[in-house]
Amino acid sequence: MTLLPVLIFTTLAAVFLWSLLYKDDRLPSPLIGKTVPQFDLPPIEGREVGFSSADLQGQVSLVNVWASWCVPCRVEMPLLVALAKDGVVPIYGINFKDDAEAALSFLAELGDPYTRLGADQSGRVAALDKTGTLTKGRPELTDMSVAGGFDRDQVLALVAGVETFSEHPIADAIVEAAQRQGLELIVPSAFEAIPGFGVEARIGKHAVAIGADRLMHRLGLDVAVFSDDAARLADEGKSPLYAAVDGRLAAIIAVADPIRPTTSKAIAALHSLGLKVVMITGDNRRTAEAIARRLEIDEVIAEVLPDGKVEAIKRLRGVNRGVVFVGDGINDAPALAEANVGLAIGTGTDIAIESADVVLISGDLRGVPNAIALSKATMRNIRQNLFWAFAYNVVLIPVAAGALFPIYGVLLSPVLAAAAMALSSVFVLSNALRLRAFQAPMEAENT
Repeated sequence: MTLLPVLIFTTLAAVFLWSLLYKDDRLPSPLIGKTVPQFDLPPIEGREVGFSSADLQGQVSLVNVWASWCVPCRVEMPLLVALAKDGVVPIYGINFKDDAEAALSFLAELGDPYTRLGADQSGRVAALDKTGTLTKGRPELTDMSVAGGFDRDQVLALVAGVETFSEHPIADAIVEAAQRQGLELIVPSAFEAIPGFGVEARIGKHAVAIGADRLMHRLGLDVAVFSDDAARLADEGKSPLYAAVDGRLAAIIAVADPIRPTTSKAIAALHSLGLKVVMITGDNRRTAEAIARRLEIDEVIAEVLPDGKVEAIKRLRGVNRGVVFVGDGINDAPALAEANVGLAIGTGTDIAIESADVVLISGDLRGVPNAIALSKATMRNIRQNLFWAFAYNVVLIPVAAGALFPIYGVLLSPVLAAAAMALSSVFVLSNALRLRAFQAPMEAENT
């Protein structure tokens, strides 16, 4: 940071220039003086022009008040130190966007039980998306069972062919599994994505539908034949999907998305801050609850359609309730915008990053408690600066305004007022620079 040397140089220059103004013996001493003599100027158009002691006192006092009060950077300096490209934030892989002050302020309140949000968990909530946030976002095909009369490889080839048109991570897992087995994939001639349900397509002579159980119900198909398999897979934390071929239920497919190794520690850190942790997911409830038990998540909102995440966030906000939402997908963008503060996983989609207030560049969920801790440190630094500024000026402004002159005949020299102003600025900046020593509570990746 080069601001401190510049500020010190400006201080010395201001004191020097003010000193030069006091070379005339008729003006008061550069130090605190007890008298302000009268002096006259040459006449103008036959009229005497002069300054009385009261006139000069008023002019000097006006300059002094301005100099003593004009102490910049009470709020800006801590924000600059924290948010600059070479500041504290980039070190921990956190990017605060346009309205950084509001996000910092809210996150600081969220992590502090002694605020308007209250100490109980009902006042402070961290809502998390599952896929790509709690998990790696790289699912793997783990199980596949086919109904009677269907060939496993043929069904897998048809399903993988349909999924080549899908951008969902689960689709990539199915395609990779088929390719590893050397199956020939045929590109569909027609394809339709049904948000929240699945996809329908046509491959050659076959009509293929892939999706959750609600898609099968929509097509009038009974999934009870796979009920035992679905229960087992859900208890294992896997997401069961169903495939239908030519109007018949053909297979149940299980995809597992490995949980990030740092997720449990991040959730424990959020709990230690007194936050209630909620998972919002489109997965079926049994699968979601199995994952929640493993990660000790407080509440699960499952089987949520894409537009249902916004309603879930609105419900969580309620009255006097602060909510942050962490997500990474296209479907998460509206919820990120709806939350008090939205945090996007940096490895997620562009639209999610654009909608968020804060971006966790590395995609590490430990960035959430780190962002809260940094926000608390920054706001604490701002409060310290504001306290110093008001206390400092409450004492000096009356003196600079000449409050002591009627009683003691004492005026504060503008030289000292300028020095006091600059000294305050040096103090504020030095205090802000202490943020450089900030240590995050968790060692999140920053790449």
